[in-house]
Amino acid sequence: MQGQEAERLLSILRDEIRKQSAGVGHAAILFSGGLDSSIVAQICRENTQATLYTVGTAGSHDIAASVSGDLRPGSRLVAVVAADASALESAVQVRKLFREKLGIEPSHTEVSVYAPMYHLMQFVSEEHVFTGQGADELFGGYSRYVRMTAGERVSSMRRDAEKLLLTGVKRDKCVAEHFHKIIHFPYLSDRVAEFSYSLPPELKISGTARKVVLRECARLLSLTASEKEKKAMQYGSGFEKILRRS
Repeated sequence: MQGQEAERLLSILRDEIRKQSAGVGHAAILFSGGLDSSIVAQICRENTQATLYTVGTAGSHDIAASVSGDLRPGSRLVAVVAADASALESAVQVRKLFREKLGIEPSHTEVSVYAPMYHLMQFVSEEHVFTGQGADELFGGYSRYVRMTAGERVSSMRRDAEKLLLTGVKRDKCVAEHFHKIIHFPYLSDRVAEFSYSLPPELKISGTARKVVLRECARLLSLTASEKEKKAMQYGSGFEKILRRS
């Protein structure tokens, strides 16, 4: 069953990315070297010329993971290393942007999540940007889900996905549009969400294994990211550590 469901999911993702990349000659992929973005990157490469972009401070997890990640022949990786001052300035600009465009006072967590993206977007030359956003909520990527009962897990994942669609996507789009980019969320398409909600729970989390079906997708694509653990962007990029020190 695991292999069959992974094949189904890959078919849906391929269809969605094909539609979202129609007419797009060059695309940017927000790339961490982890599971979610590696799958998106591989499928995007089937449809368009894709450049992988990663951001982090010197010695950060995401920079190291991206450089050692699934870089196929001909792949182009742009690794943007942010100095402490640049990370802090990006945080200032995120606060200003969200106040002016969204009318909100962002929390520390929101700033630490979106400051890396803000900094990175300054270096992205492509108009269309693809992200792996949504995979954690739909397929059980957060470690806290493992500690929940089956019932709690289902309701929590659904609630997190709905919150992401209601608020998180607006923030991603706000940052992208500030830099005149069009951002795409393949995992958050209606078809992928419907697939996720119909999936047997053990194909999301089994024991301590998370995103089981996505790891199988990565194995079918011969991606080494199938065995990797990821860190949330604010931690993997190293921005959280800098903002905490400031």
